[in-house]
Amino acid sequence: MDPEIRIELAAPDDSVEIGEMSEADIEYGLPWRWTPPRIARAIGNPATNVAVARGPAGLVAFGIMTYADEVAHLLLFAVRASRRRSGVGSALLVWLEDVARVAGIAKIRLEARQDNAPARAFYRKHGYREVAKVLGMYCGIEDGVRLEKDFCAASDSRVKGANQDAARMDIADIVKDNHVRFWRYRQGRLYYAVFVPGRSAEYVFPVPLSELGDITLESREEATRFLRYIRQAMDEGSFVPMPPDRPAAA
Repeated sequence: MDPEIRIELAAPDDSVEIGEMSEADIEYGLPWRWTPPRIARAIGNPATNVAVARGPAGLVAFGIMTYADEVAHLLLFAVRASRRRSGVGSALLVWLEDVARVAGIAKIRLEARQDNAPARAFYRKHGYREVAKVLGMYCGIEDGVRLEKDFCAASDSRVKGANQDAARMDIADIVKDNHVRFWRYRQGRLYYAVFVPGRSAEYVFPVPLSELGDITLESREEATRFLRYIRQAMDEGSFVPMPPDRPAAA
């Protein structure tokens, strides 16, 4: 992927460009439903992640994922035609999946047009399987397919993949005069959160439970004490944005 492209959470000002991409690249031939105001609401929704791949000339890809209790739904995903087959789409999808794994998501679901062979092949390449075909899925005009990826069925559920966003961060800027806080425990790992000034957002990173003797579960700790864990997470691709809040199970 082009090193000048970075993957990050969308800003409110991105709503117009994302909406226009959705109309042109996803909703063509259909009523335009993902308008800029709707995109802006998604960006502000605490149960939704809107991620973008941004280059020098503007957005080149975006994805919108919403979270339930243990299932995430990839609502929209698009890459500009000029950037397809360049690795941007794969990097963005991996970025979204990394956040979903940290959030404890067990499965991701999505839909695609039945006649969109390149999109279906792209998702199959990334481990998604087609589970159903639906006649008239898109406003009764286009047929569609449902796909899903089950993380629990994977041989290794650890967070993987190149985290292009973290690769561009300066760890010294993250830990200087900063603090971390304990967030959650999951599957033998303690997860801590740290505010990243350059992103104006909290990122989370894991610490093995076996290391508990060296650290504490205090609400605030000096970030410098966690330097090696943050560096390791950045190297592994498990230093990811704080997952969105998810509604509790009914």
